[in-house]
Amino acid sequence: MTGYEMLSEDLIEVAKVVNAHKTLLEFGSGYSTRYLGEHTNARIYTVEHNLEFWVREARHPKCTYIYWHIKYGSYDMDFITGLNINPDIVLVDGPPGALSKESRKAPFEWAINCSSCSTIILDDVDRDDERNIIRSFESQLDLVYLKRCVIATKK
Repeated sequence: MTGYEMLSEDLIEVAKVVNAHKTLLEFGSGYSTRYLGEHTNARIYTVEHNLEFWVREARHPKCTYIYWHIKYGSYDMDFITGLNINPDIVLVDGPPGALSKESRKAPFEWAINCSSCSTIILDDVDRDDERNIIRSFESQLDLVYLKRCVIATKK
C-alpha cells in the first residue's frame, strides 16, 4: 500500500455497492482495483495514466487494465467513449489531483452523461476540488457519504 489508496473502511462499503453491479469502469488503478477484483463479481475495467505504475500494478486476472495518457489535465474522455465499455457503475479515483484542480471532473461528468451508468463513486471528497465536483452535480444525484468517498446515484 502506498498511502494514496482508498480508505479500508470505505473500500469495504464500496465493494458492497460494486457487487450489486455488472460492469465497473475505474479511473485510477491501484490497491482498490485488486481489492474489488478479489471481493466482487463485477467485470472491472480500469484506466491508468502512469505507465510505470500500470506495468507494476496491472496484475489481477479479473480486471482489464487500460493504459492511456492525460489530455488537458485529465483522461482523454473521447478515447474512453471509443472503448464501448458501457459500465453500470463508475469509480473515479484518478487522475491525481496534483495534475490539475479539476482532474477528476471530466471522468465524473462523463459518468453523469453515460446512459448505462447508474452509480458513480468519487474518492477523496475530503479535498476541496472533489467537493466542488460534487457541488456542480448534486442536484442530479442522490448522495451517500462515507469517510472519504461519496456514492452518487443518478436521480
